[in-house]
Amino acid sequence: MMNSDSTYLEEDGCGEKEAGPAETLPLRWEGLNSKSQARSSTDHAKIAIDLTELPPGPVGSDPEDVDVTDVAPRRQNGFNKRVEKVDKAIKGFIRSHRQPIKWAVYILLLLLFVAYVIAAVVLDFHRALALFVLSMLALAYATCRVIQHFCGARIVSGAVSCRQRKCGVFISERKLLITCLVYILFTALLIAMCALTGVIQSIVREPERLKSLFGLVCFLLLSFVLSKQPGLINWRTVFWGLWLQMFLAILILRTQPGFDSFNWLGKQVESFLNFTNAGAEFVFGPAPLSNHEILLTVLPVIIFTSSVFALMYYWGVMQTLIRGLAVIMQFTMDVSGAESFATASNIFVGMTVAPLAIKPYLNDMTESEMYAVIVGGFATIAGSVLALFIAFGISASHLLAASFMSAPAALVTAKMSLPETKAPKTASSANIKTAKALESNALEAMYVGAIDGLKICAYIIGNLVAIISVLAFINSALAWLGGLVDIENLSFQLICRYVLYPLAWLLGVDGADCLVVAELIGIKVFLNEIVAYNALAEYVDNEEISTRTQVIATYALCGFANLGSIGVMMGGLIPLVPHRKSEVSRLCVRALLASCVALFMTASIAGLLYDENQIYDPIPGGGGATPTVNATMKAAV
Repeated sequence: MMNSDSTYLEEDGCGEKEAGPAETLPLRWEGLNSKSQARSSTDHAKIAIDLTELPPGPVGSDPEDVDVTDVAPRRQNGFNKRVEKVDKAIKGFIRSHRQPIKWAVYILLLLLFVAYVIAAVVLDFHRALALFVLSMLALAYATCRVIQHFCGARIVSGAVSCRQRKCGVFISERKLLITCLVYILFTALLIAMCALTGVIQSIVREPERLKSLFGLVCFLLLSFVLSKQPGLINWRTVFWGLWLQMFLAILILRTQPGFDSFNWLGKQVESFLNFTNAGAEFVFGPAPLSNHEILLTVLPVIIFTSSVFALMYYWGVMQTLIRGLAVIMQFTMDVSGAESFATASNIFVGMTVAPLAIKPYLNDMTESEMYAVIVGGFATIAGSVLALFIAFGISASHLLAASFMSAPAALVTAKMSLPETKAPKTASSANIKTAKALESNALEAMYVGAIDGLKICAYIIGNLVAIISVLAFINSALAWLGGLVDIENLSFQLICRYVLYPLAWLLGVDGADCLVVAELIGIKVFLNEIVAYNALAEYVDNEEISTRTQVIATYALCGFANLGSIGVMMGGLIPLVPHRKSEVSRLCVRALLASCVALFMTASIAGLLYDENQIYDPIPGGGGATPTVNATMKAAV
């Protein structure tokens, strides 16, 4: 046993106990030596022992009976010492050469991957096309990240200094002339593209296409008439928004490479989403899938897609895509960085998540910027919900095209309806700082994404149950009221068919299909786009409308612009800026109309350019789960 003295036991670097001055230590167990209790206060010593350092004693032994002198480091033999020495040497070498080792491993993996890609391409290029495209995209992404990391600041500062010194002076002195020349040049380029791709010939051959052009002009005039301050409209935003829409539409609908690219991308997306069936069948079994198509087959697609998007966000891929689109729109359309970034975000993450990407800037945004964010949310579709429509059987290529085309259209209608009157803080830069993923690893990111997808599914299920039930009640009430005055089969859909008939005509829809498209638009605006797309899939399955009408309807319905989305937008945006809740609620109602106009502009352009005789792309009529889904919806309504 130790002699009593006024000292604590301390641990030195070798793990042994040494006597040191008494001081307060976070020790786990304190006890008094039984022999020293009788001594005077000046002679007795408090012995503090960390139980974790003691060797295991016999069962039932008293901690006070433990001999402290037995607490000693375990003796090591020669072999263990040599192993420990080698281990320390290896770890020390790795620590001192961490960067070269890491780059060597990366280069080795890259060389192995390149060799694999080359071998696959040489053996069969068509079979390895998907791998080749993904490899090129990954290479482009990595190149952009490297350039941004090493040269990004110098490129930006050099461009700014050049603009301020020489280019800025030259442009400012001849601003009007240069602006006119740019407009003329790009207008001529657009006309040349129309001539080369056969758009003009199609219009001459089918003058009915002019209805779509007339409708596009009418929608622009409507935005101008309803503008709060028409004199402050930035026509550069309008011109470039329309130009980007037309360019994308010509590229996708009138050129074989563009069409093949989007068609191939759409097929890859459809094939990728089909992997959802493996998870759904494992959880629910094959038999229930055929009996509960929406709940067990369609909605799991959202969970899968949400999880994949969360993983891409964790890796930084989503931020790069969004930032690239935002830079293009900000540079061409002369909008602020915050609103262009939010609009680009809406294409991928939807109207409730996109404001989070610009959360640090929401408090300082102007009213026009806030309005543009809301319109962009209403006029686009989140990627996870887009997967739901693909599961319904709607063409993936046209849905993807509609999502990208509606983004600049949303900025056009927003800036015409509520022009900018102040100077936004992010007016000169689209370099919005994006929040990094909070998850610690990829597995956690997938877990969080799956939970978010499950929440979206719960929201969709609740909405469908409520909306279809209310619609059934409304139709029953209308049928009863109509029967009192000898009007048979009066329903909400029938009213929409005739009230919105002129709108369908302006989109360029064939006369025989105008009633159907008018009904779909009414369902989309007053109920929601899910019910509308499901009804469209039913018409496609039954071959009741033409292929051109299918395409126009697909573009017209591709957005969250409906009455229910007002509540969703307010619920997602107001908590971020609670002091602006009255402003947000006031802007949401007005933004609903502007977003509908944006969708109709996109549909008009599609009606003007799409030619089923030139590019054969029959929209798939559903297959698989869709017939049962449609039958279920129809029976409920």
